Amino acid sequence: MHTYHAQTIVEQDGRLVLSGLPFPKGEKVEIVIREAPSSADDDAAWKRLAVESFFRDTSEKDADYDNYGR
Repeated sequence: MHTYHAQTIVEQDGRLVLSGLPFPKGEKVEIVIREAPSSADDDAAWKRLAVESFFRDTSEKDADYDNYGR
């Protein structure tokens, strides 16, 4: 089973239109719908990821920074 992500905007009449899906005609799929996060939520998530990645970095070229002040 594979999971794919797509975003679309709800039409004025309440319809959702998804095109270019990677499934063959007649394939049974399950649809889960959730409200997309606001851009402020996206910004906060990217900042959090950047900070977590920075502190998780174990790159050899950054060893001098890791050992600074020890």
